[in-house]
Amino acid sequence: MKPHMRAGLWAGFITALMTTIFLFIGGSAGFLPDRMNLSGMALYVIPTVHPILAQAIGAINHVVAGSAIGFLYGWLVPRLSILTGVAFLMISWLSLMLIALPAIGQGFFGIHGGSALAIWTFVLHVIFGAAMGRLAQLKLSMVGLGG
Repeated sequence: MKPHMRAGLWAGFITALMTTIFLFIGGSAGFLPDRMNLSGMALYVIPTVHPILAQAIGAINHVVAGSAIGFLYGWLVPRLSILTGVAFLMISWLSLMLIALPAIGQGFFGIHGGSALAIWTFVLHVIFGAAMGRLAQLKLSMVGLGG
């Protein structure tokens, strides 16, 4: 595996893990919309799954997807940086808004969940992209390759 891909995978994993923890804390504290509950996709695919198991499946799915996004970022983007990380994550956000949310019955841009869903996910994707880009850039500089 090439250093850029390894750096992207590592950065995607770390930032997805941190974002997942934030979603759990934010959801438990009540300052995130209910629609940002990670169990949504698991409950859509397996409606009879226990809610706690659905949360675990959702969290694992989120970290795996974030790691895959990081890998793709490292593979497809020649210069890893905060700016390219944010730009790359806008593709992920649009995919969520135009494919994943409609697939689970939330409508385009999560319209059935209210405007807060699109805004919160946009903000989190910008933060995730910036952090992922910077972490990947730092990882590359640790092995002497720069960004």
